[in-house]
Amino acid sequence: MDDECRRLRRTSRRLERRYKRSRLADDRRSCVEHERKRHQTYRMKERAYWMSRVCSEAKHPQQLWRSLNTLMGASEKNNLLRNCLSAEEFADFFEAKVAAVRKATGNSAVSSELQPATEKFKFKFKVVVIYSMQHLFTLCCRTCQGLKLSFY
Repeated sequence: MDDECRRLRRTSRRLERRYKRSRLADDRRSCVEHERKRHQTYRMKERAYWMSRVCSEAKHPQQLWRSLNTLMGASEKNNLLRNCLSAEEFADFFEAKVAAVRKATGNSAVSSELQPATEKFKFKFKVVVIYSMQHLFTLCCRTCQGLKLSFY
């Protein structure tokens, strides 16, 4: 966070306070436009930071992979697994919830039926990780001289 980011954040908060007091459409519009500009600047600075970091570590594979894992959120995946319920805990919770609903509704008749699944609810997955990595390395190679990478 540099001086420009701090200045943008202060201006955002000032515009937000002005809008909250006045509730005028012009104040809201200026606040929203400034927020968009601020977030665009943040994204640009973040992109530049990661590009310079990847390029500076191009000749040090261990540091490069550590940075790429951080960039892709690999370290967050381990933390997420520690905070999740186990399968048994989830099953116990679900059984207790179903029992509570059955107890609350008693012997009342079923009031609705589930509709069959339609095509719009089917999920389609595609592999994008390798292409994202190729794109990142290609961008890095354009700015870092002499680094040759092969993906196959």
